[in-house]
Amino acid sequence: MVSIIIPTYNSQKTIGQCLKSINLQTYEKIEILVVDRGSSDETAEIAKKFKAKVFFLDDERSAAKNYAVRKAHGEYIFFVDSDMALTPKIVEECVKKCVQTSADAIIIPEKYIGQGLWGSIKKVEKTSSASLNEIPRFFNKTAFIKAGGFDEKLVCGEDFDLFLRFKKAGCKVRHVHSPILHFENEPSFYNVLAKAY
Repeated sequence: MVSIIIPTYNSQKTIGQCLKSINLQTYEKIEILVVDRGSSDETAEIAKKFKAKVFFLDDERSAAKNYAVRKAHGEYIFFVDSDMALTPKIVEECVKKCVQTSADAIIIPEKYIGQGLWGSIKKVEKTSSASLNEIPRFFNKTAFIKAGGFDEKLVCGEDFDLFLRFKKAGCKVRHVHSPILHFENEPSFYNVLAKAY
């Protein structure tokens, strides 16, 4: 089983489309855990409509994600942002890569879609500092726990910190080809996904 963990805050405009893309996965053994960090909108209600397990926490992102890992039942964990959409075969591809290569973590390419400032910044980051953006989102749960999870003292950069510890410990990190779509200004990215794939 793969446990997909979505940390979120006031994401009612995007989380529904994100969850739709999860429901379109070719890999069927999936559970969804949404960690709501105090939303004042309809984020939690939307998540529940998609049969997601919703947890309410006031903690920082690192602590919230670690909490969700402790609640997860999957052999693998997959961290997804609420403004992302998964291409249909991405979970299946990640599981297959882990099984075939005994990978502890998987780096998934992210395709940024958006014409505003944030989208432009991300495009520059991708071209000028690719290594900093190539951070795993998909993990073998046992390896994640053994590495100590996210450092809860950090308020940002927890993903890169964990990646460095994974590399230092000699964990196997592999890549897949299917991308995650990362959207800005909440366009109807479900329609974009349908057209692209």
